[in-house]
Order: sequence, then C-alpha cells, then structure tokens
Amino acid sequence: MLQNISKELDYDENTEKVKNKAELIEVLKKIFTKQNIAVYLLTFLISMVGFGEDSLIAPFGIALTAACISTGMPMLVVYISSVIGTTIKFGFNGLLMYVVASLIVLLLSVVAKPKRVYDDSNEKVRLGARLAFSVFAVQLIYILFTGFYMYDFLTAIMIAITSYIFYKIFVNSISVVKEYGIKRVFTVEEVIGASLLLAIAISAVGDYSILGFGVRNIFCIFMVLYLGYRNGMLVGATAGITIGVVISILGGEEQILIAAYAISGLIAGLLNKFGKIGVIIGFVIGNIAVAYAANGGAHNIIMFQEILIAAVRFAICS
Repeated sequence: MLQNISKELDYDENTEKVKNKAELIEVLKKIFTKQNIAVYLLTFLISMVGFGEDSLIAPFGIALTAACISTGMPMLVVYISSVIGTTIKFGFNGLLMYVVASLIVLLLSVVAKPKRVYDDSNEKVRLGARLAFSVFAVQLIYILFTGFYMYDFLTAIMIAITSYIFYKIFVNSISVVKEYGIKRVFTVEEVIGASLLLAIAISAVGDYSILGFGVRNIFCIFMVLYLGYRNGMLVGATAGITIGVVISILGGEEQILIAAYAISGLIAGLLNKFGKIGVIIGFVIGNIAVAYAANGGAHNIIMFQEILIAAVRFAICS
C-alpha cells in the first residue's frame, strides 16, 4: 500500500512538472513571437535616438516604452530593451534619468489608476499625461541641481510635450508591427505612424555606411517606395514628408531633403498604377525635379546610387 502511495506521489509530481514546463513554454512563445521581437528591436534602437549630442533623456525611447505598456506588450522585455539602448547611448546619467522617470510614471499609476479605454482604439490604458509630467519632472530636478537656465527649462517643456506626442503616435504604430501579416488593412494614421517609427529607429545607425552608401538613407528610400506603391500618392507624399523631417532634424541634413522626399513620394505614389517600375521611376523623377529647382541639377539631393540599391530591394520584395 505504501509503495502504491509513493508511486502515486511520484506520478503527481512528474505530471505537475510536465504541466508547469508546458505552461512556461507556452508563455515564452507568446512573449517571443516574431512581431514582439520586432517591437523589442525597435524599442532598443529608438532608445538610442535623442535630440542632439547633449541630450540626457530620449523622448522617443520612453514614449515607445509607455506605448508598448499601453497596448498590452510584455512589459519586462520591452523595458530591458529600452534600458540597454539608453545605457549604450546616454551613459549612466541618461540611464538614471530614464529609470527615475519610469518610477514616477509607475508611482502616479499606483496613486491614481490610469483610465482604461474600452473602445476599438489601440490605446488600452491612458498613460500620456503621466508620461509627460514624469519626463518634465525629471529634467526639472536635474536643472535645479546643476544650475537653472531659462533655456534648459523651455527645453524640458519641449521634450515633455514631444514625449506625449510620440506616445500617441507610437500607440497606433505598434499595432502595425504586431499585426503585420495578420491584419490586411491599416488606417492612414497607422501606416504613417509606423513609417515614422521605423525612420526614427533607423536613425540610431547614424551616418553608418557600406561602401560609401548610407544605410539610413537606403532604408528610408525603400520605405517611401513601398508605402507609395501600396497606398498611393497621399500616403507616399505624407511618408516622404515624415521621413524627410526625421532625417533632417535627427540626422542634421539639409532641409531641402524634406522637399526631395515629399515630391519623390508624391510622384512615386501617383505612378503606382504602373506597378513597381512606375513607382521607382516616379521617385527618380521627383528627386531630379527638386535637384533642378534647388541647384540647377548640379547634384542630386538624394544619391542616385542609394536610390538604385533601395529600388533593387523594393523590386524583389513581395
């Protein structure tokens, strides 16, 4: 009898271990889906992008982290990705400010529960106001200890507002990444937000180039071609403006680049009825037109070789 009881206990223990292992594997599968891994990588890259070399906190990184939490992404992996990116780019001071800002958001959420959203919007929990206040509070504390200047105060307000704006943008952008290949139709806001998300993320590579050709520029050209092909001239032009602004502000490029991407995206989208070849030709025509208007065609605003590389990648993509 005792032997039977012992066998039953061993069986129960083994069954419980197998069950727990299966549950753990299932949880890990849900956390590390292809779409989630893409979001983790984007969070890491965006956490390495700031306003200028003197930035101590990245509004894009903390905004994307808050947006991920709001949309129900696994919080721990997202936060670890953002912490690693922030540490690499901004060092210990930047990490400290990021962690303190995160703790303030958490504290505010505990004191007053954030409002839940029950409609069909991508934002499930409203964290925008708490995020903006936390980013501003951390910067205010820093400038009070290091010397108060009106310029720093106004910059703190600007970065807090920027964090709030990009939080709203990223909330819609994440849904495109999470549901890409599952959901067929996205709104214009989601598509443009996703292009902005990707453009900022690729800015993390800076001026890195291969054989003299900028990786960031090639990727941005590809995005404009793809969006213009899929969605027409409205989205093509809007994506061009968005990407041009990101490259000009974060990459320190000339402002004429905004017009080059905008016009090229517009004409590329206009010619999407002629297929991929039409889109590529439209982008080239737009770039040439802006070059002639800006400098008489002395040199292209966007390098033709980079357009060619992006066009080849675009032509072979499904």
